[in-house]
Amino acid sequence: PDILDFGWGRESNDIYIFEGYVECIYPTSLTIQFGGLLDGHTAPVEMDGTFQISLRLDVNLAGLVTLQAVSSRADISPSDVLSRMIS
Repeated sequence: PDILDFGWGRESNDIYIFEGYVECIYPTSLTIQFGGLLDGHTAPVEMDGTFQISLRLDVNLAGLVTLQAVSSRADISPSDVLSRMIS
C-alpha cells in the first residue's frame, strides 16, 4: 500500500481530525497505525481508500506524527512509514 495523502485540522479547540488516502488493491484489509504524538492510535481504511480519526488532544499540539498502513493479509507488506511535523 501507498499512503498518498495525509492531512489534519482542528474541528474545535481540542478536537483534531487526521485523515488521508491509501492506495491498495484490498483497502479494507488495512489499518493505519499512528506513532509519535499519536502513538497507539489506529484508524481503519474504508473501501475507497480513505481513513479518518478524530481525537481530543492538547490545544498546543506540536511535534512529529508517523503513520503506516498495515494489512491483515499476509500477502500485503506494510507501507513505508510517513512522517509529518504538525503544529
